[in-house]
Amino acid sequence: HHPSVLFASYSGKIFDSILQSALGSLLHIDTFSDVEAVLLSLQISCGGLGFPETSSLSKIAFLAACHESGIDALPVPDPPPTDDSIISEYISSKEWLSSSHNISFSDITSHHTSRLQHYVSEAINHQTFQQLELQLSPILQARLISSTQPSASAWLLAIPRSPDTTFTNDEFITLIHHRLGRPPPGPLLQSCGNCHH
Repeated sequence: HHPSVLFASYSGKIFDSILQSALGSLLHIDTFSDVEAVLLSLQISCGGLGFPETSSLSKIAFLAACHESGIDALPVPDPPPTDDSIISEYISSKEWLSSSHNISFSDITSHHTSRLQHYVSEAINHQTFQQLELQLSPILQARLISSTQPSASAWLLAIPRSPDTTFTNDEFITLIHHRLGRPPPGPLLQSCGNCHH
C-alpha cells in the first residue's frame, strides 16, 4: 500500500474513533450499536446524521483523484503489482469498493466523468441504506423511511437564528436519540418550552 494512503486510512480510523467517542459523550451514549454507527455515517438525506467515516472518504477521494489524473490509461502489468505503488493502491481501492460495498468503480466512471467522489459516496450511501433497511424491525424501518422524506431532516440543517427556532441542548439530544432509534436519555419533556402546554 502506498504510505500516504495507508497513513490517511490509519489516521482516518483514529479520527473516526475520537469523533464517535465525542459524539457519545455529547449525546450521553456510552456505546453505539452497529445500527447506530451506520446511522451516524449515513448522509442526512438517507436518514443518518451525516458523519461519514473519514477512513472511507480517504479511499474514495484517492480513487477519484487517480481516475481524474488518467491512471486508467497507464498499462497495468500482468500480474498486477503488489508493492506500495500508486497503481497497486488504486487497484486495491477499487477492490475494496467492490468487495465492501458491491459497487463497481468502472460502472460509475462510465456514467460520470466528473464529481466522482460525490457519485461514489452517493452509491455507498444508497447501498448502505438498503442494507440497513433490511436489518431493521418494522418500527425502525418506518422511522428510517420517514426521516428520508422531503424536509423531514431540515431541522438538522437549520441555522438557529432566533430563540423561537432554536432547540435547547436537552431537546436536541432527545431528537438525536429518536433519530437513532433510542429511547430519550432522561425524562421526556413535560411541556413545550415556548407555550408551556
